[in-house]
Amino acid sequence: MLNKNFLILILGIFLISFATAIPSPHAFYGKIVYSNGESINGEFITAKINENIVGSSEVIDGNYDLITESEYGGLIYFYLDGEDGSIGNYTFKAFDITELNFIIKISETPTENETDQIQNQGSHKIYFTQFCEPNWKCSGWSACENSLMTRTCYDSNYCDYSYNKPIEETGCEIPSKVFIEENKFNYSFVLFGSLITLALIVTLIIIVARRKK
Repeated sequence: MLNKNFLILILGIFLISFATAIPSPHAFYGKIVYSNGESINGEFITAKINENIVGSSEVIDGNYDLITESEYGGLIYFYLDGEDGSIGNYTFKAFDITELNFIIKISETPTENETDQIQNQGSHKIYFTQFCEPNWKCSGWSACENSLMTRTCYDSNYCDYSYNKPIEETGCEIPSKVFIEENKFNYSFVLFGSLITLALIVTLIIIVARRKK
């Protein structure tokens, strides 16, 4: 007869292996645009892990929402309709939601062969692709001047893409002189009241101590 603890151990291992075999989701969203600012529309973005499709989504006005599913994770490669190469990759993270933006580079001066390809395909096609995710860094806010505070933000990845750029100006209000003077008076009044209260407490303690003697 098998030991009871051994059976529990076997059952536990089975349950763990069963749970880990269930596909987990990783959601992606963002924008896909050409490097000239033109939005991609009507094409599909497909995600693959080890050449297996794990998700697909239509790109509408440059925006996409894509949910991938994988049992064991791995490196996700993204592909756009009509392109042989990957436009980017990202490591699968179960139950994560990731903003991922893509810029599809287009040649400003196509070669003769590329021009023939465009004419044959009858559309504005991509020559090469590049994945780039901006990483915005901002300076501190300036002092309030003329009801405005400013700062400078730049992309440390130099994506040449202003998507999700933080604001660099914001309104502000300088406290008036009257308000400052009123607050100084209020602070002085509170401090004076606190000192009076402390003096009364000390006096009361001394009186009580003398009576006990």
